Amino acid sequence: MLKMNAAKVFRDLIPNENRMLFRKVGHTAFKMDLVLADKELNYFSTNPEYQLDGPSANADLINEKNPFELCSDRIARIMPTYDFDETGRAVLGPDSERVSFKWLKSVLSSTDLDLNNDLKWADEGEIRFLDGEEDLTGDRVSFSSWPRMGNTFLRSFLEKITGVFTGSDMDIKITWGEMQMGMLGNGHTSTGNNVWITKTHVPQTRAMGGGANPFECEKQICVVRNWIDAFPSYSTLIMTASHSMMPKNNNYHETHP
Repeated sequence: MLKMNAAKVFRDLIPNENRMLFRKVGHTAFKMDLVLADKELNYFSTNPEYQLDGPSANADLINEKNPFELCSDRIARIMPTYDFDETGRAVLGPDSERVSFKWLKSVLSSTDLDLNNDLKWADEGEIRFLDGEEDLTGDRVSFSSWPRMGNTFLRSFLEKITGVFTGSDMDIKITWGEMQMGMLGNGHTSTGNNVWITKTHVPQTRAMGGGANPFECEKQICVVRNWIDAFPSYSTLIMTASHSMMPKNNNYHETHP
C-alpha cells in the first residue's frame, strides 16, 4: 500500500512563484522582440550571438536543435501564411493550406491504402486547419485528461496521423507558449469547425480558476495515467512552468516512497 506524508509532500512541492513570474515577464518581452527565446520558451537571452541566422550569430553558440530566435522570426519561420485574431490565436490567412473534413474522413476511413498518398503532406510533417466550411456536428471529439496524463504527447500523434491541428479550450493567453512551439490549434474548439479534436482539462481547469471556453462534442477520447507518476509530474509542471524542465532534486520516488 502506498503511504505518504501529505503535509511533507505539499511543503516540498510548493509552487515556485518566482519562476512563474519570470516566465510571464519572459513571454511578454519575447512577444515584443526584446529578447531571444529557445524552442520551448524555457530560456531567454539578450545576447545577439545566440540568435539563429542573426547578423551577429556565433556558430559555436548556436544549437540547431534548440535555437534562440526573436518572436517575429519564429512566426515567419513556422507560421508564415497565418494571420492572428484580436485574442492572439493563429487563424487561416489567404494563402494558408486547409483541408475539407468530409474529404479527410473519407480518406482516413477507407481501406484503400493508395489513398495514403493523398496525405503525403501530413507524413512530411505539415499540419493544417480544417477549412471550416462543414458543420462537424456528430463528429466533434473531446480529448479529455487531467494535466500530465500524456495529453500533449498524444495530441502530437493525433495531429501527425490526421494532418489536422487539434484544438484546446484553454485561454490562448495561457497556451500561447505552446502555440509558439507549433500547436497552432490552441484557442480553437470544434465549435468553430476549424479543428476536429479539442483538448480539455475540464473539470480541473475550472476547479483551479483557469477557466475554459465551452464547446460541444459527441465523442470523447480519455487518456489516463497512474497517479503515482502523474502527481509528481504535475507538481514539476507547476514548479517549473515548463513541459520539459526538471527540478534539481528530481528524486520524488526516493524521497517519498
